[in-house]
Amino acid sequence: MNEETKRGIRRARWVPPFVGILLVILVVFTSTQHAPTVRLPDGTEFRLTMAAFTNSYSYTRKLAPAWVLRYSKFIPDFIERRLVKGAGTIGMGSPAGTNLMVAFDVLNTNGRPSRISWLRIRDTDDNAFETYGQRGEISSGSAFSQIWVVSELPRRTQKLQLEPLVMLPDGRWTNIGPFQIANPFFGKFPQWKPKPLPQARTNDGLTATLTKLIAGSPTSSVAQGAPASPANPRSTRMEFSFSESGKPVDHYRIHHLAIADATGNKWSPYLNINGGRGGWSTNGATEFLGALWPGEDAWKIELQALRNADFAETEIWSPPVIPLPNAQTHDDLTNRFEVDGLSIHLANIEAPGVEVTDSWQSIVRYWGQESSVYALGVMFDEDMRDRRLVLVGAEDQRGKPFKLVEQRGADYPQQALFLQAPNGATELHLKLAFPKLKKFEYLAHPKFIAE
Repeated sequence: MNEETKRGIRRARWVPPFVGILLVILVVFTSTQHAPTVRLPDGTEFRLTMAAFTNSYSYTRKLAPAWVLRYSKFIPDFIERRLVKGAGTIGMGSPAGTNLMVAFDVLNTNGRPSRISWLRIRDTDDNAFETYGQRGEISSGSAFSQIWVVSELPRRTQKLQLEPLVMLPDGRWTNIGPFQIANPFFGKFPQWKPKPLPQARTNDGLTATLTKLIAGSPTSSVAQGAPASPANPRSTRMEFSFSESGKPVDHYRIHHLAIADATGNKWSPYLNINGGRGGWSTNGATEFLGALWPGEDAWKIELQALRNADFAETEIWSPPVIPLPNAQTHDDLTNRFEVDGLSIHLANIEAPGVEVTDSWQSIVRYWGQESSVYALGVMFDEDMRDRRLVLVGAEDQRGKPFKLVEQRGADYPQQALFLQAPNGATELHLKLAFPKLKKFEYLAHPKFIAE
């Protein structure tokens, strides 16, 4: 046997092991379950990168070659650390309990990407549950990540389906799910027994009657104008009437709502008295994004009502005239008022566009688009108990009204009033009141509107 033949035999011995290694690599890598990806007609790609039940509330966007992210669990940590770079971390809310945390990486190389606007949860009986969740975003160049943290979920079903809802450029809604996950909150729970509507409750002379409770309506402000579609976000609507001594009154409004079920869910919808995409409230009527889950026989509704008009002169505080600050100026104030053992003072006023760097920076910073909006910082020196601040009137030196754009932190001792000034205003004349909250509780079953 010559030398050339021997070398050929030795090379042939390596063929089976080499082929075997290739087959193992092929099987391992082609069977890997990579992150689900959805591509929309406008070129936007959504990749589900996390769906976990956690209390960490933290997510880091990763930048790395696609193959590294796809086969991450097969790559040793010391190698992956060299290949993957962090592109921003976001932490949201309080880690007080276990929550569903969902993260999507979003990319569109053709232009402006679409965004997830709402997250719907569906059970195995095809019942949808839409509740408000915290959301955040991490940007990195032309791509970004969207993060949702949801605390309220159906707990009577073993599996859950995630349905992220996206509004397309033409105004239509589309569902880029579903993505199925196990439900760690699954269990057997009692059912509450509802009472028929209308339900009347009385507190300190005020009667508040729940007259209407509807869930699943597609008529919320965020969906108006969009073509009808099962993907449209749904809303919940409640209506209350108020009376004193048997006579209807209209000087009370919904200040706060809390909604709970027998499985442990409880949350408060965001209500904007001036309207908004998340929800609105006008006196005794409110509608907010989020359709209740039909799997509950009854929902507990906790209402806080607050007087907002028809105050006696003795109930109104008219502080001294406040000169409007010059552009980009912050003025400290010392005006103080005492009521029911509480001490309240006007702490500062900020001109439009001013940047504050002290403890007020997150309270008085205005993020809206309106012009000529002044921020008035208000401080309760101690716990507010059941008192709340109500703006009775705001005028300039000519009697022209300011518009209340937002009241931020209304349930907290440190809060702000955002007031849009009329043209030519140089002074702010205020009338403030500090009425008590009236609290009521109901157990009711909604009228559900089918999708």
